[in-house]
Amino acid sequence: MSQTYPFAAQLLALVSETTALSQAYDPTQPIKAWSATASQVPPGTLYPYLDPANAAGGYISYQMAPSDPAATNNPGFYNAPQYVIPSCVVQEAGPSGVSFPDIGPSVCSPALAQYFLNTFQALYPDKKLGLLQFTPPAPFSYVYPDDRRMFMLTGLTPQALNIQQFFVGPMNAAGVGLPGSWQDSKSNPGYPVWVSTPQVTSAPSGAVTLPVPCRALLPGEQIQNVVASTPFGTSGLFVFDNAATIQFLQAKVLADQQQLAADQAALAQAQAAAGS
Repeated sequence: MSQTYPFAAQLLALVSETTALSQAYDPTQPIKAWSATASQVPPGTLYPYLDPANAAGGYISYQMAPSDPAATNNPGFYNAPQYVIPSCVVQEAGPSGVSFPDIGPSVCSPALAQYFLNTFQALYPDKKLGLLQFTPPAPFSYVYPDDRRMFMLTGLTPQALNIQQFFVGPMNAAGVGLPGSWQDSKSNPGYPVWVSTPQVTSAPSGAVTLPVPCRALLPGEQIQNVVASTPFGTSGLFVFDNAATIQFLQAKVLADQQQLAADQAALAQAQAAAGS
C-alpha cells in the first residue's frame, strides 16, 4: 500500500537536502538536491510536495524506483578525489621474517578483479579470459585483515597483466568515481582503454527540479491538528512555526481591532449627523 501525505513523523527525519554535486549529473533526469534513507523508506512510498502552480493549493505525489530516493542529481563540476593506493604490507615467513616493501601498487580486492574479468569478457566475447593469483617465489603472508592479492588477467594479451597496475590505476587517473566506460582501443585493437564521460556542469534550459518532499522539524515546530479552514479545504496534519504563527495572529487581531474602531467611529459620526 502506498503511503501518501502527510508523512508519518518518523519519516520526516529521513529526508535531507544536500549541496553535494553528483559524480555524474544526468541532464535527462530532474534536478534532485535531496536524498532519503532508502533502506528505511517503505517500498511504494509516494513523495509529496506542495504544488506552487496550483492556485487552489494542494499536494502532488510522485513515485520513484527503490534506488532513486537515496540518489541525488545536482549539476556542477564534480572535483573527484585523487586516487590514493592504500598500503599493503606482507610478512616474510619464518621466525626471523621481515616485512617486505609496500606492495599496494600490485594488489587489488577479489571483487575488483572479478569486475574486470566480467567487463572485459563481455567486451571481448571471442577471447577466453581468466584470473590468476600470482604468488612471488619467496614465501610470505599478508597482514590480516587485508584481502587484496596480486591478481593477473590472462587471455587478453600473450602476457598476464597485473590488474591493479594496468587497469585500476588508469580507470582512476582523473579522480575516483568519475563516470566512464571501457572501450576497445582504436590504436591498439584488442586492448581495452578507459574513456571518461565528459561532465555536464550546468542544467539545460527549463530543467525540472524535484522539491524536497518533507524535512526534519525545525526548532520551535511541531505537528498540529488544525481544524480551521485551510487552502487545502480540509483539516489535517501540518507543520507550523509557532513563533511565526503567533506573530501572524497578533498582527491580524491588531488589524481587526483597528478596523473595528474605525467602523465604530464612522457609525457614531453617522448617528450624530442624523440626530442634528
